[in-house]
Amino acid sequence: NITYQSRLFLFTDYEYAYGDWEHTIDLNINRFLTTRLYAHMRYDTTTPYIEGSSWKKFQFKEIFSFGFAYHFGTI
Repeated sequence: NITYQSRLFLFTDYEYAYGDWEHTIDLNINRFLTTRLYAHMRYDTTTPYIEGSSWKKFQFKEIFSFGFAYHFGTI
């Protein structure tokens, strides 16, 4: 009932570095209801500096979704 997926992507050309790390957790509550938790972390050295920000080159995004599915049968 629980599925976990992770993906790591790194790239550099010796002038800048870039990396993505994604995590996805799928939860099947029952045959009608599902939930998904998605977390995406990114590091990019080409990101401009923002005054007053402590994250600078790190970015983080998370999404929590809730789904309902029903299949109609044919007669």
